[in-house]
Amino acid sequence: MKSKKVIFAVGASGGHIFPALATAQVLKSRGVDSVFILGGEKFSEKITQEGFSVYMVKALPWNGKGKLAKLQALFALGFAVIKSMLFILKVRPAAVCGTGGYASVAPVLAGKLLFIKTYIHEQNVVPGMATRLLSRFVRTVCTTFDQTEKYLPKARGKILVTGSPVRRDVLAFFEKEHVRANDPVTVLVTGGSLGAHFLSESVPAALMGLSESLKKKLYVSHQARPEDVSAVVAAYKSHGISAEVLPFFDDMKERISGAHLVIARPGTSTVLEISLAGRAAIYIPHEVADGHQVINGEVVVDAGAGILLRQNDLEGTDLLQKTIQNLIENADERQRLEQGAKAFSQALGAERFADCILG
Repeated sequence: MKSKKVIFAVGASGGHIFPALATAQVLKSRGVDSVFILGGEKFSEKITQEGFSVYMVKALPWNGKGKLAKLQALFALGFAVIKSMLFILKVRPAAVCGTGGYASVAPVLAGKLLFIKTYIHEQNVVPGMATRLLSRFVRTVCTTFDQTEKYLPKARGKILVTGSPVRRDVLAFFEKEHVRANDPVTVLVTGGSLGAHFLSESVPAALMGLSESLKKKLYVSHQARPEDVSAVVAAYKSHGISAEVLPFFDDMKERISGAHLVIARPGTSTVLEISLAGRAAIYIPHEVADGHQVINGEVVVDAGAGILLRQNDLEGTDLLQKTIQNLIENADERQRLEQGAKAFSQALGAERFADCILG
């Protein structure tokens, strides 16, 4: 590897940025520096705190409605490719790597046009639009799950299953044994980095239906959207359930490790952290158009690492209440899910992705 630099092009969500950051940490330990190209400033401070430089290239989503929006996105993509090419010529990296999101498209295409080695990593079972587009151009497509291959027919023969890159601090934390107190029974509710309105409505309603003796045994940590916090706090308080409700938890690892039960959206990073901790979980996927969270959840269930409940099946039913009650009362069932989660966890994704990049 002649150059000692790698460029990571990432989208604006934590699910795109943290796998890139995890891999950059591994590369740094091997003497290779990384530079990040972002489409927005969210998480840029986190990246610079880790010692990596950031370059901004504005991008627009191309799935906007109307011909004008698509035309604007196309012009923005062209401009972003040119700007990325100029930056790549300045940095002269050995590779350009994308980890998803529309902001990753232009830099990876620019790298391809400049005959730089290009790689992408897809975290979900169902690849996003950026991965589907770039998969036909890049040298290697790395994936978390082997099931992803069937969704990328244009990339047959160049798919490498690495697992999902997980940051070293996360791995180190979950490698330690975390002892939970038997009482109270701690339930963690999280809908991802922005919370989830459906969980803020359905979970308190389900817990309200539990017996008074069970409610007294509970302690709930609930991550909710800022606009939902006051309503969720009032719901728990009115039924005597001890709870802490915040829009963001900056100690999520600790809360996962201390939970007896996690209720969450099955985003890939969430699933992997819960699995690394070996915690029982109920996954309620967001019913987005491509259904990637549903399929993530199905893969987890097939591995015996969690329970999947569809959002549409919960409305107007007591299914969620019964499922929660069973897991609170049945320690053997929780233990079965904990063992399945631990077996499902992946710890070497960042190392394997780094190996691929370094050739």
